[in-house]
Amino acid sequence: MEIILIENVDNLGLRGDLVKVKDGYARNFLLPKKMAIEATPGNIKQIGQQRTKIETQKVKDKSEAEAFRKILEGLELTVSRKVGEQGVLYGSVTMQDIANLLAEKGHQIDKRKISVEQTIKMPGSFDVSIRIHPEVRAVINLTVYSEEAWIELEAKKNAEAALKAAAEAVPASEVSADEQQVETTLEEASEPAIEAQPETKEAE
Repeated sequence: MEIILIENVDNLGLRGDLVKVKDGYARNFLLPKKMAIEATPGNIKQIGQQRTKIETQKVKDKSEAEAFRKILEGLELTVSRKVGEQGVLYGSVTMQDIANLLAEKGHQIDKRKISVEQTIKMPGSFDVSIRIHPEVRAVINLTVYSEEAWIELEAKKNAEAALKAAAEAVPASEVSADEQQVETTLEEASEPAIEAQPETKEAE
């Protein structure tokens, strides 16, 4: 059956494309979901009249997807899990878990658009693929830590933050000390002048 896509459909085509699919797929999924319309002469003519607008929208959609890809690829996801004696996680990290991590960073992604090359059952670093657009995918890094390694990492971060805070506080202390020294010097310089006045009057 020939249909005209009115929405981008993964692994099938883009909005405005004329494609041929199985009747069941069209009638049971694409048409009811309003993702496509039948390729009747009238519909084909109508799409043809809107071709320029459709092509402009395609370019815009892809450009926005590319911009979003750059945002996603700037992220680093981390998660901790309990690990058994053999180094295997108690339960794998699922696509829903990854979707939740992305949501925490302000990005709502359907878990069905997320994939990894292998099931995540051990600590380590993994590439996560996110399908943003039929022609655009983002690849971001996910690091899975054991709970013990996570605690050590957090302790290290806290120690580094404390050292940084202490280092930033040193110049402020030095400035305060310098200001105090200047004030002391001025006070000492002013005292003799005050004492000298009576002595001068006595000499007269």
